[in-house]
Amino acid sequence: MTDREMSPEELKAQRLHALEEVDRFRKSHPPSSEEETVRM
Repeated sequence: MTDREMSPEELKAQRLHALEEVDRFRKSHPPSSEEETVRM
């Protein structure tokens, strides 16, 4: 599925969900200094 086939609302919901996943992952896996460097 491409971005063109998705409505702006769907894209926004998808991004929000991804952000929530990342946030939950960070809470359960505190980043090491090495991971922090990679993320920057």
